[in-house]
Amino acid sequence: MGKTDARSLVRATAKRLLADARAQLDLLPCTIGKLADRYSVSYVTMWKAVSMGVECGALISRRGAGVFLSGKRREKRQLPGGAQCRLEEAIRGQIIEGTHVAGGALPKLTYLAHHHHVSLSTVTNAVKCLSRENLVHKVGQQWIVGPPKRTSASAARTDGKTVLILVRTVSEWYALTSYHHPMRFMSAFTEELSRQGFLSVSTCMEPTAGVSHPYPQGFAGVEELLRRTGDSYAGALIVDPSPSAADMTPWVALLSQGQTRPVVFFDSTAQGAACTRSALGASRAYVRAYLDEYEAVKQALDFLAQRGHKLIGAPVYFRGIFEHWAERRLSLIQRYAAESNGRIELFPAEMTEPFWNFGNEWERDVFVEQEIRTHVLKRSERFSAGSFPGRLLRETPSIRGLLDKGVTALVAMNDRAGQEVYRWCNAASVGIPGRVSLISFDNVLGCSIFPISTVDLGMAQLGYLSAHAIIGDFSVRPDAQGNLPATCKVVDRGSVRTMG
Repeated sequence: MGKTDARSLVRATAKRLLADARAQLDLLPCTIGKLADRYSVSYVTMWKAVSMGVECGALISRRGAGVFLSGKRREKRQLPGGAQCRLEEAIRGQIIEGTHVAGGALPKLTYLAHHHHVSLSTVTNAVKCLSRENLVHKVGQQWIVGPPKRTSASAARTDGKTVLILVRTVSEWYALTSYHHPMRFMSAFTEELSRQGFLSVSTCMEPTAGVSHPYPQGFAGVEELLRRTGDSYAGALIVDPSPSAADMTPWVALLSQGQTRPVVFFDSTAQGAACTRSALGASRAYVRAYLDEYEAVKQALDFLAQRGHKLIGAPVYFRGIFEHWAERRLSLIQRYAAESNGRIELFPAEMTEPFWNFGNEWERDVFVEQEIRTHVLKRSERFSAGSFPGRLLRETPSIRGLLDKGVTALVAMNDRAGQEVYRWCNAASVGIPGRVSLISFDNVLGCSIFPISTVDLGMAQLGYLSAHAIIGDFSVRPDAQGNLPATCKVVDRGSVRTMG
């Protein structure tokens, strides 16, 4: 059973217990064990349900005396599932996800009351409960996200102001700050650290011969750097595209300084699933932040399936710099389609036509409409503008074959590929979304001018959360092994229609 299902069972059990206790006067007092048997749940589930009742003032639990109704008036904190409890969870989730950024102001309480359809007193009580968790604090008439500046050491890390960023080599540092996904992560990570008053310094696991670096490199060099930094060292970010638990263990042990400092591992390629807390011997301060590409694929295909699309085409280009990741992403799409129990029927098609220029000129538009026209014109001396769309269809068997199979939607491997498919459809008079729907991945800023629905992979949000995992001002909630996946979401730009 997942965590969400377990919490739902606890809430449902708490509600049933309180309702039955008020209706059946002979139900309580009773022991937790007997109540667990009566409601066919585990002892732990019943104990949590009783704890919820005690927290809201409806129950009393005493060792040796059992559980019984308190007879008291319900306190401000409501029963599980109540309006205040739901509002607290909503705001808490928005803070953790970065919707309300640390140091920024919450919306006005009157707005929250109107937006969530609750009373102003409910909002006030919910925000006050969050303030006791140091998730918000009041400055004048505003509620500010995060703990107050003068807070206890347990609420936020105040004994260090320097964060170490450790990469494998200098060349990987340049890749980290140049390619789209890691760049979005690193920008958000370093900007949030800077905004919170932290300094970040970078160095390498492996020294590069002939390349100077402002800070010591290698294991011994990093040890020296940590000694030099002293008490101002706050924690570290490790970035390694090809990690192994054996290689990571000594680095995590060194950087955690006897498990007193947080360490975040940015698994930029999602190949470090074995680097868990137990495998590395790490403490709860260790977090593995990673891109959940399968979740992105799931959201894209579910978005299409929920709108009635069953026959889905996947045009893909395998040459040049696109080959490796295109194969991986297509394999994930095929995997989810196979697991969809017939909801989705997938048709891959390799884009082999000569006018697709993926990977040849990265700095400019990858696909140039004029190249299509030039290619088609060379194939026929007798040409008229009106015949161009039909001729282009015949010259593009990859996508035409998908349309002939009756696909109602296309999944492009990334935004750039989606941009070129969109241009091709316009040139071939294949309307989007009227004739065929289109969705892609990545939410690249440079491609956002095209009205193509896409899946944002959540790298900026992951960088923000990773920064706060080191700052320590609120919990980022990884799983028990420290895994923190990026939160993907569909950005709907109107290129997917709902089937009639």
